[in-house]
Amino acid sequence: MRYCLLKATDRMVLMVRRRVADIWREAAASVKPLIDWAVLYRKLFAEVQNLATRIDVPDHAIRGRLFEITSRAEYKPPRGAQLVRERLVEEVWPLHALLVQLAKLPWKSEGEHPVVQAMATLGDLYRRCPWFLPAGPPLALGSVWQKMLTSEDRDLAFRALEVATLLGLRKALRNGSVWIEHSFSFRSRERLFIPRDRWISERSCQYARLSLPEDPQEFLAPLLERVRSGDRNRPGGSGRPVKH
Repeated sequence: MRYCLLKATDRMVLMVRRRVADIWREAAASVKPLIDWAVLYRKLFAEVQNLATRIDVPDHAIRGRLFEITSRAEYKPPRGAQLVRERLVEEVWPLHALLVQLAKLPWKSEGEHPVVQAMATLGDLYRRCPWFLPAGPPLALGSVWQKMLTSEDRDLAFRALEVATLLGLRKALRNGSVWIEHSFSFRSRERLFIPRDRWISERSCQYARLSLPEDPQEFLAPLLERVRSGDRNRPGGSGRPVKH
């Protein structure tokens, strides 16, 4: 039963990661036509050309007018990633059932991790069913989310928290900063590799077993010298030291 739990957890986490990647790709495909750079360029060019032909604008005021034109938000549309995030926030409800179940799992991290804190917050909100995010200090899920998380529209903030948590979970699982204990592949780094205390006490034996020096420079120096020698000896070689 324990083995089945570990394998089932691995499959579940992999499916979640793939599902998140799929919804990001689908959202990205749906927002591509929203930015027509050619139209924006022609409009900007027309305004600059019109300003250049205006004889009623003093030369010393041209720079200020140019700055005013190029600073307008209409010529600086949101980046593609921002549009994808906004689209996901609009369409997060199909993923709501997935998030409800994910919030019930015992996610772990070293120290306080924003994703684990966000999962705990969502779990509490799901149990109380307010369907909005109460006002308060926003979770540190990245600066790109702060505007929506602090919005006066608390329903929007709630949906933004769901999407930010889901995307953050995928990234955290990939880099190993968040894990779940009953899993083979998605456990803490110390359980996957060697605990820090054990590594400190046994690293000399491990290096000796592999016939490796403990100083990385001692290992790299001969390799770099061989690279330099190969560069000098190859036909057309420059003979210059290789940058590293």
